[in-house]
Amino acid sequence: NAIDERMGTLEEKIDLTIEEFFERQARANVMLATLKPKLSDDQWKKVCDSVCTRIREVAGTGPIVWSSEANIGIGRREADEDS
Repeated sequence: NAIDERMGTLEEKIDLTIEEFFERQARANVMLATLKPKLSDDQWKKVCDSVCTRIREVAGTGPIVWSSEANIGIGRREADEDS
């Protein structure tokens, strides 16, 4: 077979406070990541406080166990397989 593929998995499980969880989400979420630079520090703090309060209402006080998985693949294809 001309295709050579290797697959791997990275796993991360850590306990986070609700504030730490939200900060990770704010960096990874395109809507939040683009909103933050548009707000003053005080406005961003109000957003963070509001969201964290809502998370506590819905999910409890934490800690939140963050579990993420990244699948990594490396492949090679022969030029004549593209046609």
